[in-house]
Amino acid sequence: MAVIAQGRRLVTLVAIAAAGVAWLVWAPASPAATKAGRVAKIERLERHLRNDLKGIMARARGQLIQVAQLPSVQAADASACNSDTAARAEPRYTAFGAADISGNVYCLSIPFNPPLSIADRVYFLRAMGTGGFGVGDFQVGRVSGQGLVGFGFPVVSAGRTNGIVFATLALAWYDPRVEAQLKRPARDLLVIDDHGTVLAHAGPTPVVQGTNLGGTALVKKALDVDRSEGITHFGGRRVFAAIDVVPLSGDGLHVAVTGKP
Repeated sequence: MAVIAQGRRLVTLVAIAAAGVAWLVWAPASPAATKAGRVAKIERLERHLRNDLKGIMARARGQLIQVAQLPSVQAADASACNSDTAARAEPRYTAFGAADISGNVYCLSIPFNPPLSIADRVYFLRAMGTGGFGVGDFQVGRVSGQGLVGFGFPVVSAGRTNGIVFATLALAWYDPRVEAQLKRPARDLLVIDDHGTVLAHAGPTPVVQGTNLGGTALVKKALDVDRSEGITHFGGRRVFAAIDVVPLSGDGLHVAVTGKP
């Protein structure tokens, strides 16, 4: 009988121990741990959004470096350049082209009626001013009529800069790409230029591409600092936001990802 009693006590102790293990396994995470996990995911989504756009720009820069070396561009041969750039057309761009040192476009991958000038475009000014890759801001194409962001790169011939080549990123192509990156626990994904104008957006907040949001708390923060994480307001809500500037943009493009604070 003593052996049976001891066996019963052993079974009881094992059952209690098992219940303790189950409690340890299934106990809900603390609010602090839940918040930390949510913040970490939002930060990862922000880095992914930033790096994806960085990759898009790196590809554009590489393509423009190649276009700048084409014999037709080096010689400013408009007819041959039109054919060469048309052969490089792809959905992500509204056009490839080339312009002289004054910003007069002499070559474009889509039909256009000269005269056409890009002398006032930010990507032209930055490419000419820096002697390197220039990134523009939100604009509506004068030929395509589409929302876009321009990229420019100088053309150097015989040791002298004689203009730029350019590619214009179609925001109609880029916006769905941003939409595809929206995952929980993020609420809104936002890409803006250095004026606070929306280039792309994903999330429930009503935002129209090309709208300037420079007066909102979130966008003010994005334009004031290159990188920030913390509590702010967007879309009438108190949110946690991870904000960053996109490398290769010359501090011109910014991304932000918001979520529950």
